Amino acid sequence: MNRQEIKKIANEILSRKIIPLEDLFDSPIAKIALSAGELIFRTNRRSIKYAKGCVATSKRNDPKNGRWTFTVRCNQTWSKGPYDVRFRLLKSKGKKTQGILGREIEVSCNCNAWKYNGADFNALDKDYSERQYSDGRPPNTRDPQRKYLICKHIAACIPLFKRFVIPEGFEEPVPPRPGTPIPTPQKKKQLPRPQIKKKPVVPELTPEKPETRQPKKPTRIKPITLR
Repeated sequence: MNRQEIKKIANEILSRKIIPLEDLFDSPIAKIALSAGELIFRTNRRSIKYAKGCVATSKRNDPKNGRWTFTVRCNQTWSKGPYDVRFRLLKSKGKKTQGILGREIEVSCNCNAWKYNGADFNALDKDYSERQYSDGRPPNTRDPQRKYLICKHIAACIPLFKRFVIPEGFEEPVPPRPGTPIPTPQKKKQLPRPQIKKKPVVPELTPEKPETRQPKKPTRIKPITLR
């Protein structure tokens, strides 16, 4: 598969009518969180090629906290599944592209390909890891060029993930128009602290010790002798 075929398959997964991501294919990867659209365009050919043989279903959704969990089954004999794929939406500083596919996310999958082929290491290295499954060793043998960004199971979940709407609380405010002055935040006036009257210190009275009298020794009476 050449580069144009990879672009064609990726566009079929993402749907060009919803989000154009052609300009993201050749851009370098920085150490920042990535969007789902960037991950599927920048990953290796194998993940895109075999994603067509997998079916993703929604397992558990928590849009308020920006979390989605999917179950993926594939028709390949070496990787049938089911596998759990997790997406976590991040509150980014600005939108990269239109729709939920252009928002920064964290992803993970519990399959062996994600764990051993380099995707887990790359996710940790480039700050888009939802959770760690590997021991953190660099995949110098299986992925020396660090192109295995997502597995086929995550790629199969992206068409289902793009149907969701960005929940409230993850929308950034509309930027001001150029030329408009930026309001400076006013400092709150500090009210004087109320003075607390100190209570007069009353000296503690030590109780007087009772006088202790020593008991008197009994007096001896001399016997009277009769003459």
